[in-house]
Amino acid sequence: MNQPVDLRFIGMLSSESAEAAALGGITALDEAHRQVRGWKVSMEPPQSAWGLPAYAVQVQAELDEGALVATRAHGSDLMAAMQDAFEGMQQLLGRRASAQPQHVTSSY
Repeated sequence: MNQPVDLRFIGMLSSESAEAAALGGITALDEAHRQVRGWKVSMEPPQSAWGLPAYAVQVQAELDEGALVATRAHGSDLMAAMQDAFEGMQQLLGRRASAQPQHVTSSY
């Protein structure tokens, strides 16, 4: 993983296991999607003001033309929210890749 990573715990203490899981998710996506120029991951504790309390995780992939963002909230389980957010980012990057024009070379 050679891309810049901005990992933030907002309104909560940092967690080594959450940090390791985030870096693992970034490494897996980074290997499959080389066009990403940087990563931002933020985690927030359950917010009761929003109704049902749930951890929120946002994963952002920085690209040359902008950014893709996947945000997920998941009950009282930070790791489940993180897994959902990284799966969401995988889907977004996959859709982006399938929408990119394919370069075909031919020799005549």
